Amino acid sequence: GGGLWEGFALERMAEAKRLRLVRKEWLGEDLWLEAYPEG
Repeated sequence: GGGLWEGFALERMAEAKRLRLVRKEWLGEDLWLEAYPEG
């Protein structure tokens, strides 16, 4: 993994905290992961 991709993944995870779900499309995959619940 590169710094750019790691930063992008972290940004997506930050969004996931609101969206609950995040699509790992930045990895070229079609998987959905459960995001950490808010609070």
